[in-house]
Amino acid sequence: MSDAKKEGQQEKSAGKLEEAIGDAADNDKLRTEGRVRQATGEMKEGLSEADDRVGEASDSARDHLR
Repeated sequence: MSDAKKEGQQEKSAGKLEEAIGDAADNDKLRTEGRVRQATGEMKEGLSEADDRVGEASDSARDHLR
């Protein structure tokens, strides 16, 4: 697993916690910040996966050209 994917997962987990604290405290700002953090983590994970796929496709294309 890449560092970027791990970072995305950590961001999502932190966001879930932040949202839960916001729910418990009835704090809309904290709840919203948690949701934004979760979305940021999702984006980081998605970009990491896309980067992995591009690298695999590039390797495959290079192998076929040899």
